[in-house]
Amino acid sequence: MLPEAHDAGIKLKVINYGRIDWKFLELPDEGMSRFKAAMKHLDYLHILLPTGWGYESRLTAPAELSECKEYLSKGDLVELALAAKDLRTLDIAFDGKFPQPAILKYVIKNAT
Repeated sequence: MLPEAHDAGIKLKVINYGRIDWKFLELPDEGMSRFKAAMKHLDYLHILLPTGWGYESRLTAPAELSECKEYLSKGDLVELALAAKDLRTLDIAFDGKFPQPAILKYVIKNAT
């Protein structure tokens, strides 16, 4: 929906996603480029990234969590946030009671 809004000339300022699968970050380069372009004017972004914990079988959740953590370590979420040049508020939440799927440097560039 976000890239389509951008293609229509709509400059969204606020995005408040309830739940969006973290695997959307695995878009092909062209899709991710469109997503980044659409985020250029955002000043508020909230996303809840479900990792499978609490929503799927407790037997598969640890594998999903591990996959999410590994993927986030590549920095695509950082690159997506950096595309929002006007961003003032970034609120990223992960579902469930579990070890965090990402450390801060996977979400914010140069975090220590």
